[in-house]
Amino acid sequence: MKKAKNILIILMISLFVFSCFPKKDQEPTGPTQEEIANTFVLINGERISKDQYKEFISYSNSVMDTETRSNAAVVEALKKDFLEHRMLLQKAREAGIQVDEVKFKEIVESFQTIKGQKMLSEFEQQLNLDFDALQDLLRQRIIIGKFLERIAGTDITINEEELKAFYEQKKTELEADVTAHIQHIVSYEEKAAQNALSLIKQGIPFSEVAEKFTVAPEKENGGDLGFIKVNDYPEIFKEALTLKKGQVSGIVKSEYGYHIFKLIEVPKKTGISFDTLKRKLYAELYGLKQENKVREYIDDLYEKSEITYPDHSAVGNSN
Repeated sequence: MKKAKNILIILMISLFVFSCFPKKDQEPTGPTQEEIANTFVLINGERISKDQYKEFISYSNSVMDTETRSNAAVVEALKKDFLEHRMLLQKAREAGIQVDEVKFKEIVESFQTIKGQKMLSEFEQQLNLDFDALQDLLRQRIIIGKFLERIAGTDITINEEELKAFYEQKKTELEADVTAHIQHIVSYEEKAAQNALSLIKQGIPFSEVAEKFTVAPEKENGGDLGFIKVNDYPEIFKEALTLKKGQVSGIVKSEYGYHIFKLIEVPKKTGISFDTLKRKLYAELYGLKQENKVREYIDDLYEKSEITYPDHSAVGNSN
């Protein structure tokens, strides 16, 4: 009886010892043929699937027409954006960056409202993605964002000389940015524009003529655009700046139609001093320097990363 008990103990020890060694069917294996076929790229040894790439570019594709989507330059730009995204994700995870689960849960729960569910449903249909895929992409974006904040850092230095040079640059931009109060009539047909101009010359108020003839959105306001930054509008609008206060232009043709302008007022410019803008300029320049620092980091990371596109012609070959 004692002998049988000893044999049982030996058998149990043997089973334990053998269980410590990896069995043949438990040995680490390489990627399956299916995984290889679905591989889009390998970045620093990490296998990234075609599905992950499609999910990433889904939004960009949803807002582009077919011609733009198939443009070679656009395709390459999206591809590089994806590669940079995955490289940054790798680095962020290596750095131990994590999502704040409490805040993330609040974001997810915001979609549980009726309005949120409706928006989510529309978004899923537009991107052809399910909620899990959207959550995963959101997690990735949050992780990368936190990592880039760390890269940008807070050790940016700006001296007085740099700030003054930036002020001179911004001052030139502000001086070139002309603001004017303009009334405007535009019609698709020259005959309509001629009739409109004729009525204005007869003394009919510009606003009344605009309400009748203009096809622009400001029709209800009598063609009154209010004070606008002329540089934000098509080049043709600079025609209004050649007029004197209260003067009406002739008919001016453009790709948009036939225009008539009336210049109401051009405010007199007052110079903005360095001291007035100093705090705002500092914040703007600080942000630009952080952006440049991040961009340099990403470019360097891209240069040093190992990027390999698989040879799918080898899939299925057993030799």
